[in-house]
Amino acid sequence: MELSPQRRRYLSCLKVGESFWERKLRLRERDKEILELRNQGLTFQSIGQKYGITRERVRVICKRNRGGII
Repeated sequence: MELSPQRRRYLSCLKVGESFWERKLRLRERDKEILELRNQGLTFQSIGQKYGITRERVRVICKRNRGGII
């Protein structure tokens, strides 16, 4: 069975001993990058493909961090 990109990233974090807080900080950085890409006009779909997440997840991240920029 093929692992999803998200699951591979999660497992790689466990292998290198990344703490919960280090992972959380890295995710916040990812959210900032996602917002920047969205502000540049990229679609939810293209951003999702770049980060290995669904377009719906990208939409939720944008909405949560911006109060909705759809």
